[in-house]
Amino acid sequence: MCPSLLAPLNELPPVSNPCEALQTVLGFSIAPAHYREDMLVCFGFSGSATGSKDVYQSALRLAKGVMELLQASPAGRAVDPTPHIERYLTDGSLKRYLEQ
Repeated sequence: MCPSLLAPLNELPPVSNPCEALQTVLGFSIAPAHYREDMLVCFGFSGSATGSKDVYQSALRLAKGVMELLQASPAGRAVDPTPHIERYLTDGSLKRYLEQ
């Protein structure tokens, strides 16, 4: 989900296979801190043993980071067609929900 939300904020070259697609999403220039590392952990491609707590921490950091980027960008707030998403991003409702 993170790559789909970040894609409109980044330049996307054409890709012709899954490997190129993965390289593209891992190389986004507009992404939260630790995005690449967190994505690799969540995909199970980190190259080391990771426990469920590590995956949870990476996923939560990704969600919060993407949300902050979407909040900061007018284009970002329009990425998701979910009703009222712009309001939830702007008023902090979504952030509070994630932090529960």
